[in-house]
Amino acid sequence: MYQFPYSLFGAKAFQPWLANTRVSGGNTLNGVGQEADWSGGGYWCFELSEIRVSTDAQHLEWCGLCTEIGDGFTTVEVPVVAGFPMPVGTATPDTMAFKANAAANLAATSIDIKVMTGDAPARGHKMTINHPLAGARLYSIFSSTALGSGVYRCKIRPPLREAVAANTVIDFKNLRLVMKVKSTAKDIWPKLMPPYKARPQILFIEDFSYQNAL
Repeated sequence: MYQFPYSLFGAKAFQPWLANTRVSGGNTLNGVGQEADWSGGGYWCFELSEIRVSTDAQHLEWCGLCTEIGDGFTTVEVPVVAGFPMPVGTATPDTMAFKANAAANLAATSIDIKVMTGDAPARGHKMTINHPLAGARLYSIFSSTALGSGVYRCKIRPPLREAVAANTVIDFKNLRLVMKVKSTAKDIWPKLMPPYKARPQILFIEDFSYQNAL
């Protein structure tokens, strides 16, 4: 799967949000929902704006990217921009380690996380689980309760995209998500401005094509 090379381009602004979260039994809160099953908990959107495209390498890769994934159907793994707080504690980003303390079902809205090395996961932390079928999925914690012995019950959104087995790795460092391009082709193809520079933007939405295999 293509991995968006964020480090090659950079962007002045990166905005993630959960779109079209539902009220139980009612309508979407903010407009028409995506043409997919998003399990009643919204789906992720990432917008990257003021992307730097000026060198030969940047132009070549950006035009290749537009050609490969600009159709809106091809999946791409998009990293979350570095800088979000992590539960590092006295560890380092490379040594902190977390796992699922127990199995959790598909569409579960909470998960028990065991701290192996690092600090307690807390409200506002984001995490990635690399599911066998769904691939890398992003979750945001809005409540964390200590259960003892280094285990925390974390309430999350969106709901789990796939069932999680006990001892599954929970990744707070390499945040990423399988997505597809939502922008139109005109929006993402670079508008060249002398001397040979462009500042495109791109909008990604969470991909759900994996559901055919569930």
